[in-house]
Amino acid sequence: MMAARNNGVGDVPSAQTSAVGSLSPWHRLVLTGRLTVLEAEDRRVELLTALVGADRIELDGSGLEAVDVAGLQLLIAMRHSAEQAGKAVRLAGPPEGALRLALTAAGFMEETGGEAAGSYDRFWRGEG
Repeated sequence: MMAARNNGVGDVPSAQTSAVGSLSPWHRLVLTGRLTVLEAEDRRVELLTALVGADRIELDGSGLEAVDVAGLQLLIAMRHSAEQAGKAVRLAGPPEGALRLALTAAGFMEETGGEAAGSYDRFWRGEG
């Protein structure tokens, strides 16, 4: 039986074995439209559904039109929830467009050089 935990995004089933080290394929979740406070609840449900349905999720944010701090918080919470459940979340590649602008405005990335700052640096660069 799989246990459920509340890990930020919502209740996520724990993996019986560590999925991070397995060879299961990455489930690609393409994010489009807006990832802002106005859509936060709907997007939270979308991200939680993806976490429940896959052990390894690759987020493609290249189609996002607008991202704010609430949207970044959802991505951070999703990553934290995944780790707590023995799952993995990564960006499909280095952020671009609206996601990159939001990361820069929030201080997660520098405007020049593309270097990310803080404990999520590899995550924000799309390296895992």
